[in-house]
Parts: sequence; C-alpha cells; structure tokens
Amino acid sequence: MRSTGEMIRWSLDREFDGTKQLLSLLRSYYGTIWKGGTVIVDERDDSLHSLLSRKLLQMVQDPKMNPKGGQLIFTTHDTTLLEPGLLRRAPIYFTERSRVGAARLYSLLEYMPRKDEALQRGYLAGR
Repeated sequence: MRSTGEMIRWSLDREFDGTKQLLSLLRSYYGTIWKGGTVIVDERDDSLHSLLSRKLLQMVQDPKMNPKGGQLIFTTHDTTLLEPGLLRRAPIYFTERSRVGAARLYSLLEYMPRKDEALQRGYLAGR
C-alpha cells in the first residue's frame, strides 16, 4: 500500500523463491497444525534462510502456536538444525544412499550420542 492509501498490485511470480516457499509453507503449517494434523514437506529448507527454518520449527513445537499437537515431518540438508535444544533427538532420522540408489533410514539414537555432544559437528565429520 502506498502512503496515499492506494493499493499496489504485486504478482507472486516477481517474488524471490524463498518468499514463495515461505508463503506455501505457512499456508500448509497453519491450515494443518491448527487442526491438529500432520504436514509432510520434502526439502523444507529449499530457498529458506536457516534462521527462518529454525523459527518455523519453533512455532510448530510451541504449544501456544500449536494447541492441537500438529506434527511436521520433513526432509532437510540444513545441518544447523542439529544444534542442541532445537529438536528432540528421538525423532531425528538420517538417510544414506547406496551405490545402486537404495536409501537406508536410521535413527540418531542408534549412535547413542551424549547429551552434550555437538551433533552437527559429528554429522559433518562422518560419525
């Protein structure tokens, strides 16, 4: 809106990819989470800044923002989300592709990490 109060038309195709992704995610998050459902997102961090990704996860985990216990299941390459205190360890899973393209799914808990262990550093080091 201009300072004169006149509305300005803005086409979504003029927005950055991250803005489009955010708008799409917010629609899915709010529509499903407020109803207590589950949102499944592949490559949740695609075109989103890591701090924005973190804030969206905090919203889902906040009982005031998510009063019906909606769930978010997502895939990501954003290793900063492994920082302590952001996610519980039990629901974190990793995938590994074989030479023939088959994926193996394994839990973080299989590695029995210490509570104070730097998960991101360990992951990036190949542990």
